[in-house]
Amino acid sequence: MQTLVYHAGALGDFITAFPALSHWRRSHPGERIVLFGKPACGDLARAAGLIDEVRDVTAARYAPLFADGPPAAALDELRECTHAIAFASPASPLVASLKKAGIADVRAHDPFPTERIPASLYHLRWIAGNPDLPAIDAVPTIQLRDDSRERRGRRIALHPGSGSAIKNWPVCYFVNLARRLKSDGYSLIWIAGPAEERTDIPADVELLRDMPLSGLAQELAACSLYIGNDSGITHLAAAVGTPTIALFGPSDARIWAPQGGHVEVVRRNFPCAPCLPGGKTQCDRRCMETITVEDVYSACRRVGCRILPFC
Repeated sequence: MQTLVYHAGALGDFITAFPALSHWRRSHPGERIVLFGKPACGDLARAAGLIDEVRDVTAARYAPLFADGPPAAALDELRECTHAIAFASPASPLVASLKKAGIADVRAHDPFPTERIPASLYHLRWIAGNPDLPAIDAVPTIQLRDDSRERRGRRIALHPGSGSAIKNWPVCYFVNLARRLKSDGYSLIWIAGPAEERTDIPADVELLRDMPLSGLAQELAACSLYIGNDSGITHLAAAVGTPTIALFGPSDARIWAPQGGHVEVVRRNFPCAPCLPGGKTQCDRRCMETITVEDVYSACRRVGCRILPFC
């Protein structure tokens, strides 16, 4: 028995699907799960024990699956699957291809919630077939084989980027916040990936750049606090259980904020927010630029009084 899972979204979107994947794994013991998606995300899911194999959705041989009338060769690889879970519109050509392959059970739903509930809850309720599941059941969790949480010390991670510049808190604010945290006796690590190539990160900091996601997960799990924008890395930090401060502005925190009691969202309430995705070109970033260093430092202290030696 084998299940094919299609998810080609970005890291944060993918992590919101983890509770659904975990539910499927538990309810189908012994079944092999193959992810049809991005290799980097797939490697993380495999390290977390949610899937057994990943196939690169961008490989040329799979392109016909996204068009009408895929050749038999493209379908043959799918016929070994008994189930297919597609985080895609039911009208997608891929969904039609999965059905043409003869997969007995093909399930698909739009990856973007149609109501203002956490994305992880939206996915879990769908895969479980239970519209009444509580939000507490939908907190994405990554269980690491090496529990780095046991090594937590006075170390704080900062991630100043995201997949969209309008979602970013000004880097100079991160720098000023880092100075205050350092004066409190904390060591700091900065995180950067391809999206932060043009971000003006100070040259004299400890920087983790372009790390594999599974390795970065271990590093984040060993931190006592994480601070970042609405990004996939912020979802990753929360999923490994690191106390997380998530800075939100243009996107809807009700849907896209990481879940869990260890997460605190910092945002400003403007009438125009949330504006993504429709208001992307008109956003003037007031919602991010008016979040002050003091706002975030105060959030650090609130979290710190619970889990850090701030108080």
